[in-house]
Amino acid sequence: MFLAGSVVAALSTSIEGVLIGRALQGAGAISSAVMALVADLTQEVHRTKAMATIGVSIGLSFGAGLVAGPIVAGLGGLAAVFGFTAVLTVFAIVVLLVVVPNPKQSKRHRDAEFVPGQMLDALKKW
Repeated sequence: MFLAGSVVAALSTSIEGVLIGRALQGAGAISSAVMALVADLTQEVHRTKAMATIGVSIGLSFGAGLVAGPIVAGLGGLAAVFGFTAVLTVFAIVVLLVVVPNPKQSKRHRDAEFVPGQMLDALKKW
């Protein structure tokens, strides 16, 4: 979805097209899926570090975007910004398929998920 939104926005010749592209990008934003994948692939003792690493990478990406965005836009306009985003998305998909392991099965994470059996205990402490 994110890739499709990037392509739609890059090829758009109107503000409506850019808005549709951005809406598709938003629908394809997957930070929650990434967090769930990291939770499944890490041991509980290392999970905080892994989540912090993701947070740092998001912050650094935001900062890099603030610097690189105007440069790319200056070289090729708004279409180049969305085109560059599409290329980076394809790269991310390749990394996901080639580098990131596929978890054997999803696990229940008592530190990060709602556990119905513990609800009464939590309410008693409140």
